[in-house]
Amino acid sequence: MKREAVFSRCYAVVARYVAATLDWEPRAPPRGSVAAMSYYYDVAADAGIIDVMTGGRVAVAAYRAAALRACAASNVEQPWACLDLLYVLALLRDAYKMRDADPVSLFKKVNGHEVSWALGLAYTTVMNNIAAAATA
Repeated sequence: MKREAVFSRCYAVVARYVAATLDWEPRAPPRGSVAAMSYYYDVAADAGIIDVMTGGRVAVAAYRAAALRACAASNVEQPWACLDLLYVLALLRDAYKMRDADPVSLFKKVNGHEVSWALGLAYTTVMNNIAAAATA
């Protein structure tokens, strides 16, 4: 019970920060596949949610479960793990309106080339436009 209370209080602080710093907020979750790279990948890999070498596809809830664990105890090797996981979770849930069951594909490289968050955004946009055109 204490673990959930700590998580909830910390999450509320991070969610308020995310809400206060958003320039634009979508009204609905993304339609189509969501690909995340860079920071999202690194945080997931550090938390053991995905394999650091291969990436993977996880539900938003995996970040929540990892945050619950990370925020329950101090970690000298990863002192920012709790905050990092809460920040990613707040971005996915509160900023992007994703639900806990929604999947996120996490990549570090595409065709052997390391990618940044900007390339990840471009990749997701192009892939969703291709999918939308195919169904139209």
